[in-house]
Amino acid sequence: LLDDNLESSVKKFFEENDRERRAGGRFRRNVEEDPTNPHYMTFAEMETRLRERAAEHSTTATLESIGQTAEHRELWLLKISTNASLPIIWIDAGIHAREWIAPSTAFYLIDVLLSKKGLELRGKYQFYVAPMLNPDGYVYSGTKVPSYVRFWRKNRSPTQDPKCFGADLNRNFPYQWGLVGVENITCSQIYPGQAAGDQLETQSVIATLSPIAEQTKLFISLHSYGQYIFTAFGHAKKEYPEGQDEQTTKVRRA
Repeated sequence: LLDDNLESSVKKFFEENDRERRAGGRFRRNVEEDPTNPHYMTFAEMETRLRERAAEHSTTATLESIGQTAEHRELWLLKISTNASLPIIWIDAGIHAREWIAPSTAFYLIDVLLSKKGLELRGKYQFYVAPMLNPDGYVYSGTKVPSYVRFWRKNRSPTQDPKCFGADLNRNFPYQWGLVGVENITCSQIYPGQAAGDQLETQSVIATLSPIAEQTKLFISLHSYGQYIFTAFGHAKKEYPEGQDEQTTKVRRA
């Protein structure tokens, strides 16, 4: 897919999204049917939405901050649980700033899980949902000028180069760090950071997941690169985790 005038297309995208925001007002939904959102939310709107859901479903949903970013934004985790002994399913989104549909999908899942449709699943699992893991990058990708920032991927942490910001958080986790799919150039969009796990966002995820690792039975990270389901591992071909056959079978069923 080629775009002969990308700058014009980005400008049109922002104009349409702003128009939907003004016309749509508050989020319109009927969670017993299909939740709908007329526009891509700002990070401030996301925070408001999360607080509202936690307040509306206070016996089921708990909102907590698991850390802060370099620009002092909160990393929010919504816990949906009726029984703390149940296995946990972790869902996160927004680790790549420009993939705006991913956090929107996470918010859709939150509403479905908190509706009558989610009743059966809530009886079997706890759901830990972090719908925006890269708020600094997300906010920056929505600044509109210059137009290329709409495609910003990384966070916004300082680097060794004062003219280059951010690390690709998806490539900053310690396991097999820096082996493939990275560029050790600070201005690169796939810069993995100066060291494994050196970013505040990845540190917060690791600190939150580590104590519940045994209880967590499924980890889902939502992206919008394409219509794919990727299973472990990503660092090497023909190297698989234990239980790969079972995982593949279940993915194909999904």
